[in-house]
Amino acid sequence: MRDVLLIVDVLDDFAHEHGEELLSSFAETQPALVELLESVRRAELPIVFANDNKGVWDGDVNGIVQRAFNGKGGQLVRSVSPRRGERFVVKPRYSAFDHTPLELILEALECQRLLLAGMTTEGCCPKRRSTRGSLVSRSPSSRRRARR
Repeated sequence: MRDVLLIVDVLDDFAHEHGEELLSSFAETQPALVELLESVRRAELPIVFANDNKGVWDGDVNGIVQRAFNGKGGQLVRSVSPRRGERFVVKPRYSAFDHTPLELILEALECQRLLLAGMTTEGCCPKRRSTRGSLVSRSPSSRRRARR
C-alpha cells in the first residue's frame, strides 16, 4: 500500500487572535510530530505540506516558511518544516483539498492511503475524503494519549 503523509498548517507565526493558545497546544504535540516526520522520512515515504496562505496571495512558499520561523514558535516550527524535495501546497482556506492541486499530487504519487497530521487537523481535513484510497487521521496528541 502506498502511503503519503499530509502535514497541515504547521507553519504558523502565532501572531493572531488564538496564537498563544495554539502555540501552547503545539508545544505539547510538536515532539510527537517530529517523531512522526523522522519515521516517515526514514521509510522514504512521500510527504506533502499544506499550509494556509494567511490571506497573502503571492504563492511564496519560502515567505510562508520564513514568517513561521520568525514568529513566536520559530524553534518549534523549524523542526517540522519541509525539506528539499518535499511537496508544498498553499491552501486558501481551511481545506487542503478545496481549490488546491492536492488531488493531482496524490494521484501522481499513486497514493492509496493518506496519513494526516498537523496542528489543527481536526478542524480542516477529516471533513473531506480523498478520492484516492483511504484516509487515516491521527493527530500526534492522539498518538501520545494512545501510548499512555
